[in-house]
Amino acid sequence: MSSRLSNELMNLLASAESPLVQLALVDLVLRNGSNSQLEYLLQLADTGRLHPDLVKHVNKSLGRESV
Repeated sequence: MSSRLSNELMNLLASAESPLVQLALVDLVLRNGSNSQLEYLLQLADTGRLHPDLVKHVNKSLGRESV
């Protein structure tokens, strides 16, 4: 993925208000994201910038969710 496309993807994720749009973008990053994109995704989750259900999804997908 080009740097420009990567930046646009993450900017779109940060500004998306629709949980469905966020879900699609989160899944794309979880499947194909670089380490820096995953780190940024975690920052968005940790700062409450994602829908609460998506925060759980991100944490579970990355092994951060405690049972």
